[in-house]
Order: sequence, then structure tokens, then C-alpha cells
Amino acid sequence: MGIWACQAGKHAYVEKPVSHNVWEGRRLVEAQEHYNKIVVTGTQSRSSAGIREAIKRVHAGRYGAVRWAWGLCYKPRPSIGKTTAAQPIPKEIDWDLWCGPAPKEPLRRKKLHYDWHWQWPAGSGDIGNQGVHEMDLARWFLGEAGLPKSIQSVGGRLGYDDDGTTPNTLITRYGYDAAPMYFEVRGLPKRKGGGRAMDTVSGRSIGVIVDCEQARLVVSANDVRVFDHDGKQVEHLAGGNHMRSHYAAFIDAIRNGDQGRLTAPILEGHVSSALCHLGNIAYRVGVEQRFEKWAAASRDDATWDMIASGQGRHLDAHGIPRGSTSVRVGAISCDPATETLTEGPSGLLRRTYRAPFVVPEAF
Repeated sequence: MGIWACQAGKHAYVEKPVSHNVWEGRRLVEAQEHYNKIVVTGTQSRSSAGIREAIKRVHAGRYGAVRWAWGLCYKPRPSIGKTTAAQPIPKEIDWDLWCGPAPKEPLRRKKLHYDWHWQWPAGSGDIGNQGVHEMDLARWFLGEAGLPKSIQSVGGRLGYDDDGTTPNTLITRYGYDAAPMYFEVRGLPKRKGGGRAMDTVSGRSIGVIVDCEQARLVVSANDVRVFDHDGKQVEHLAGGNHMRSHYAAFIDAIRNGDQGRLTAPILEGHVSSALCHLGNIAYRVGVEQRFEKWAAASRDDATWDMIASGQGRHLDAHGIPRGSTSVRVGAISCDPATETLTEGPSGLLRRTYRAPFVVPEAF
């Protein structure tokens, strides 16, 4: 739809994730450039005054070098249920149009809307649904403009058996040159039968932790709290009305015909969305392994080990045995310059499109 907008001579506000796969995201960037349209991404935290100030301070070395960044998406995601046959399509729905470029297949979930996030043909799990916001910020703090060279993922759909195919539990490590970046999804609540209350890290269930030599930054959608390594808060950078600022930047860019005035240009949206897709690819190509075996092998990386240990305690709280529970463990390698895989199945970088919902090969 973003490409169609450019072809129709329209400027476009494209919500996250801006793509369903890495390849089509780059085509959207090329369409913006070719048709010279203003195309913005819906990662509104890039317009937060507090976050922008924190970015400047980190990049200036105020808190010392960044040692790692860890994005969190702990959101309650209950089972979507399990069907035994194809579900009826509501009469008001144009099923062909609804499916768009995805395969036009029978509906195999109880709720048509929203739960598409948890099935591969249309969705990308919570790493793509919510996580793109956090990884966009984490990558920005690291000062990385492109994709990493290595990606490792471990996870599964744990705690229930339903029609969902994306993982509700996922940990991913991105091997950037500046520092490693981690992202974690937890879809189960804090404890079994505990309602919707979720685990937290430094008071956040959704956000980013940026660990620097001299401080630790806890980043929400619109502000940053800075702590010393004794846990004492030393600064609070408030964000202002970041949503208003985000939309205002879009209008300002249109009025001035200047893509450079955007706080979240489509290129940034593409790269951060691609991170989600790469994390999912690493997961999908993985092999089954006992959680405890994987956790033991992760101890060479102290931060990876810290995250794995927290995930283990999370499983304990749900009565999910570490020693006998299988998770999928996978890894891929990427060439950031070409956005292709040097290790892993290149076929998962794009999809087969149904006419007329076809993304052009070039412009």
C-alpha cells in the first residue's frame, strides 16, 4: 500500500512494521526515492524530545561507551484458541482484498481481526508488532544505521497449544559492531493464573535498557530515566507531546518538500522492521533443543546468560519444566551492505505475491 501511494502521487504515513519481509521493505524505500514522495514511519518515539536528547548524550559519550542494549516486549498474549475446521468469513469482508499479497487460504483462527499477528502468512509475532518500536530505539542508541552481521534466536509458543504459529516467547541477539543488541518477547503473564500483570526489568515491561560504562538508561516510549550503577536515578529526560511532534514533522516535510525534515523517515522504518524479520527467520530455521541445554550453552555471553536466566525463572513461574521443554534455537548471518543472507535460507527474505498485490522488482 505504501508503494501504491507513491505510484499514485501521494505522500504516505506507513505504520509499523512497514513490511512483511526484508526485500519488500527495501522496495518501499526505493519507491519513495523514485517517486520523490514524503514517506514516514509510525515509530513515534523518534519524535520524543527526551529520547532525542538522550541519544545526543549517548552518542557524545556522556555516559561512556555503550556496552549493550536490550529491548523488552512483555505483553499478555493469551491463547487464540484452536479450531478444528475452516472458519466462516464474515459477509462484509472482501476476503481476496483482506488477504492482499498473502496466500488466499481458509481462515484457521477464531478471531479474524488482530489475531492475524500470530500467524505467519499475515503476521510477524510480537517482535514485529510491538518489538519494532523498541528495536528501533535500541539500534538508534547504538548508532547503527543498517543490519547486523549475525542474528541468533531462541523461543517457542509455550504455555498453551493453539492456532498461533509465531512464538509467544522469544529471545534474539543481534551481532552489531558497536555493541550487541538483544530483544525479548514474553507473552505469558508474570505467573500462571496471575491475570495480565507482567514481569518487569528496571520497572519496565515494554521499553529499552541501554547499559553504558558509567550509567544505565531505561527508555520508555516517551522518556528516559538515567541511573548510576548503584541503581540511583540521576536524571529524567521527559518527552513532551511526541505524538503531536511526529505528525507535525510529517506535515512540515510535505509543506517544504523535504524528506529530511522527518523524524522517522521510511529508511529507518525499513531497517528496524527488517530486524524483526531477521529475528523471525533465525527462529524459523532453528532446531528443537531442551531449554536447559541451550541456557547452559549461553553462559559465555554474560548478558545473554542474564536474559536466559530470567527467562528460566519465568518458565518456572508457569510450571513449564526447563529440563524437558523444547525451544527452537537458530542462527543466520547477514551481509548488511546487500541485505542478503550469507548463512541461512534466502527464500525467507521475500514472499511469492498474489496478483494484483505484487511488489515491483525495481522502479
